[in-house]
Amino acid sequence: GGTPPSNTLGNAEPPPPRLAGALYRCARGDQRLMAEKSADQLLRSELVLCGEHHSDRADHDLELALLQQMADAADTDGVGLALGAEMFERAKQPVLDAYVAGDLSDSELYEQTEWSTRWAWDFDAYAPIWREARERRIRIVALNTDTEVIRPVVVGGLPALSNASRSALVPDPMGFAQATTHPYFGRYVDAVIMSSYGIHVSEELIDSRATPANFFATSVLRDEAMASAGAAAISAGGATTASRGGGARSAGRALLLVGAGHCKYELGVAARLRRYAPPKARISTVLLNTLPSDTLSPDPQRLALALGPEADAPALADYVLYTQGGAVRVATPEESAAACDTCAGDG
Repeated sequence: GGTPPSNTLGNAEPPPPRLAGALYRCARGDQRLMAEKSADQLLRSELVLCGEHHSDRADHDLELALLQQMADAADTDGVGLALGAEMFERAKQPVLDAYVAGDLSDSELYEQTEWSTRWAWDFDAYAPIWREARERRIRIVALNTDTEVIRPVVVGGLPALSNASRSALVPDPMGFAQATTHPYFGRYVDAVIMSSYGIHVSEELIDSRATPANFFATSVLRDEAMASAGAAAISAGGATTASRGGGARSAGRALLLVGAGHCKYELGVAARLRRYAPPKARISTVLLNTLPSDTLSPDPQRLALALGPEADAPALADYVLYTQGGAVRVATPEESAAACDTCAGDG
């Protein structure tokens, strides 16, 4: 991972090495990637939803660079920054606070968050990110649902969720229900959520008793919970960060690290963030080291930048960021249509 697919379309020259790589904006509606010469708009968004490959160390290096530059921009602008992380469960928030305060070591963070049993990927690959947050006193916010809360849903569906847990994870139940009425939601579910069901079962990432319906319920519940927690990180009192001068200030911006499947094609965490975020908050989505296989493209050398050929189809993301420079090929509208032939109806 880390290098864009080869290009034969004469795309724009890659941007200068900002964010330790090449940043592109997804041009909505016309299936183009535009090289971004400045990352300022991304760095100064109130909420940046960043989609990673959990096992790719190159992605984590980009996340560290993104955190560093967002922190620099926040310092310049006099606003606070928080770091939201899918890798930690909500019940472990006191552990994260103690770590950022300097009261715990890396090994104690690993042990007390029960990383080895609650997150399946390499702690050492993420550790520089957590150290940077601690060094700069950036609050790390746990986004993920607790295993003990989500486990009954995997087997029994949403009815198995207690009333207390439902209220904590879904502060906006009406919006949660209405999310399924989006005209492209059915296509999104088939292409993004349910396409990973078999992998989760075969690799024992979920309980083998999970039905497709309950897998779907678990996925949308986690998206909703991460969105509500991420938006709360920039709400009044939701998170604080220490300024260079030593005083604490509310976090007006946040970088949220989640898996790419929760970020791409708008209808996962991103759409839910827009319901929970302050009305004028700028929300940007960025995918890291995106491969054609991460998208709906049938061509191994082309990215599909939308959830279908329609002009209003949800975009892959606002930005894609690669470790190394170079231009990329994108799928044509006709190829996107062919890829969607296997999808169910939009509803």
